[in-house]
Amino acid sequence: MTDVRTELTPGDLYRVLKRRIKVVVAIPVICAVAAALFSLAMKEKYEVEGALEIGRVMDVPLDSPVTVAYRMSAVSTLVPIARSLGLNKKPGQLRGLVTVEPVYILTKERALTRFIRVNVSTDDAGTSAALARALMNSIVAEHYVTYKKAWDLNAAEVKRSDDGIADLERQVVEDRARLDELVRTGRAGQVEIAYFATYIADKETYILRLREKAWDLKQKLYMEVYTRPTRIAVVPTAPQYPTGPHRVRVVALAFFVSLLLTAVTVFIAERLNGGLRGESRNQIGDKEGP
Repeated sequence: MTDVRTELTPGDLYRVLKRRIKVVVAIPVICAVAAALFSLAMKEKYEVEGALEIGRVMDVPLDSPVTVAYRMSAVSTLVPIARSLGLNKKPGQLRGLVTVEPVYILTKERALTRFIRVNVSTDDAGTSAALARALMNSIVAEHYVTYKKAWDLNAAEVKRSDDGIADLERQVVEDRARLDELVRTGRAGQVEIAYFATYIADKETYILRLREKAWDLKQKLYMEVYTRPTRIAVVPTAPQYPTGPHRVRVVALAFFVSLLLTAVTVFIAERLNGGLRGESRNQIGDKEGP
């Protein structure tokens, strides 16, 4: 018994496509039209993005960015803000409109973050921008209370340090005047005078250390690098054009999927009725002859 192997030729494929021309044309056209209608029925989306910078006092963050991101995306925060803007959405829908995540900056020592990225996507450009700004402004207002208290406490500490230094400087002036008087009148011996002069010198050295510490405190308190309130680093603005849906991508994806579906459909149809196999065997029989 001879082993007959069937091998498809381009001519066989052409005849199959010609025989199944209705399927080959209908499936891609139907899929493309359905995808186009589906994409047209989808509402336009306007996505805005903003960034919030967590404030700090004396180089100490006012809050954890991870905690702030969780609080901003919580339903208890989103619902009152949405209602104030006239946005009637269910809590679950609101959480789907807003994405809040901390932005990490990798360094050699550790991952640092002081920024929070806020994305809002709705079917109205103005609503998206307003919701993003209102959400960030709520955190700015909340953090400002903490910032003001911390700043006042540290400013009072700086003032106490300045007052203490000023008091010590007055004491040094008085001690030097007393030392000059002792030297001039000779009412104290050389040992007592030397001891008193050393005491004054030690006090002046201590004042210098206090001044350096006070200078560091003032730098961290008054320089924006170390102390600044929470602020909106990137202001969300309403986009002029919708960011979605991507209708061309939807139609293109549907077209490529339809081609795959067409190939599978034709293959199954030919296998079921034996078209491919029978046609190949007939061609082999014609070549071998009677």
